[in-house]
Parts: sequence; C-alpha cells; structure tokens
Amino acid sequence: MRTLIRIGLLVGAGVALPCAGFAQAPGAAANATGAAPAPSAAPGAPRQGATVFDTSGAVVGTIENIENQFALLATTKSKVRLPLSSFAAGPKGPVLGMTAAQVDAAASAAAVPKPAATPPVLTPGTAVSDSSGASVGTIDSVANGLVTVVTTSKNKVRLPASGFANAPNGGVMIGMTAAQLDAAAGQAAASPATKSAGS
Repeated sequence: MRTLIRIGLLVGAGVALPCAGFAQAPGAAANATGAAPAPSAAPGAPRQGATVFDTSGAVVGTIENIENQFALLATTKSKVRLPLSSFAAGPKGPVLGMTAAQVDAAASAAAVPKPAATPPVLTPGTAVSDSSGASVGTIDSVANGLVTVVTTSKNKVRLPASGFANAPNGGVMIGMTAAQLDAAAGQAAASPATKSAGS
C-alpha cells in the first residue's frame, strides 16, 4: 500500500553531474523571423513519466505528475510530493540526493502521528519530584486549578496545575527543587507578618 506524503527534500551537496553541450554548426542561420528557436527541455530534467535515480545510479522511483512546481514521486512503497528544485538533471534522468529506502523512511516517519502528551494525574498523595528526580514532597490537595504541595520540610506551597508534568519514574514533577519551594513558602509566610508589623 502506498502512502502519499508531502515532504521537502534537497539534492545532496557536492553532487557533480555531467552537462551535455551542443556546438552550433558554422554558418547556421537564424529562422525566418530572426528569433532563435526555443530550447528543448534537458533530457534529464524532471518530467511526467521520468525515472528518477539516486546519486549512485540506482532507481528511486517514477514521477507520476508535475503540478505547481511539485513532482509526485512514486517509489515501490510510497508516494511523496517534492519541489522540482529537489532534482538535478542526470545523464539517464532526474537525480535525487536520496535513495529509495531513504525516501520511504522519510515518508513513513511523516505519516506516523506523534502521540499527544498525557496530562499528569494530580491527586492527593501523589509523589512530587524535581526535574532531576529528587523528592520535593507530595500533593496535599487540588482545587480551582491550584495544587497544594507539602514539601519534605512539611511546608505547604500552592502551585498552578499547569506547572506539573508526568515524571519518568512515576508521580509528577515540577521545575523547582524542595529548597526553592521551602524558600517560597518562607517568603509567603513572612509577608503578612511584615505588613502587621508596619501597620
């Protein structure tokens, strides 16, 4: 079964391709109108039905059609849309800087949807760690989008639920250490006392 994927690919750098040259016979005359005849398309240029080769000369696939500066390339396993600038003119036909296997691998990778991140489960008693895996504390309660965490030093700090993520080893994690949470709890506790003393 072929997969139709639109991906952008470029011909590999440093690929040297021969260029055919044509010498004009001496004394060749212009046409009756005096205008030079329109040059024909290069034999190796991408066109519908052309066989595409990689830089080693192996077959990559066939161009099924060309539309809006994009070519639909069909390999034996997939179909991909590539900009015409991805191809170079070779002696046997268009040349692409990727093998058929690489094109198929890129098409497969583009076709696989990335799984959505699973939201963390925020329930009382869930262990909380920092980004390094060190213990921060546990969740005490959850209400109105705020999570109360009891730190390892028995301080309580309220944090937004959006600040939590699933921890690799279970539980949830936050971007602060236990010491930072304790410091924040100390500042929050000192603020009312400072106001009372100044009133």
